[in-house]
Amino acid sequence: LLITLTHDVSTIREVLALNYIDGDCVDGIIFEEPIWGKKLNFSTMFKDAANYKIPKATFITDYFLEIAYTRRYIEQNNIDIIFTPHQTSISYLYDIYPTVKTIAHAPFCIVEEYFLDLTDKDIDILDTVQHHPVTPLRNKISKVASKMKGIEYVKLPHPGKREVNTNAIVGKKYIDYLHRSFFTIACTTSYKVSVRKYWEIYASGGIVIGDR
Repeated sequence: LLITLTHDVSTIREVLALNYIDGDCVDGIIFEEPIWGKKLNFSTMFKDAANYKIPKATFITDYFLEIAYTRRYIEQNNIDIIFTPHQTSISYLYDIYPTVKTIAHAPFCIVEEYFLDLTDKDIDILDTVQHHPVTPLRNKISKVASKMKGIEYVKLPHPGKREVNTNAIVGKKYIDYLHRSFFTIACTTSYKVSVRKYWEIYASGGIVIGDR
């Protein structure tokens, strides 16, 4: 059961009551990735999480961001399981989140049906990056590509910066842009972590401009 929070709530009990769910019937809870709630200025810390003696989990992808906030998030929500797509971060996560009992590797994957149709390519370089201190190579590539002449260069806002409305370029719309592009800028950050975009770019018949 997926519950999207549309109310300003502070307890799990309120969430269950608003959705007419009996708390005794809940076998486990998976919380949204902490930093996304923080970026959206939306609290998903619950005062009564420790009262529910069931498995509680969350996802962590950008494990090098908002460490202090994420630690408080994990402790207050009494989270004991973390899913991460980065196999190389597992021992690190155990060190910085000592209350967590289990860290599970959940590799990135793609939605195969999104990549079955072929599309004529009309974009030479697709750029969907944001400038960040942990992506120096990506920042440099983006700057160089934006100044190249005689090519079709298209820049989209970073997913975290795209407005959520009927015209938002997310999901299948975003994959369509990848299909249209010969090259797409991406990199594994200075932490050398796996990037889902790599799988999506190659599945779209494009080539990554980035690091190995």
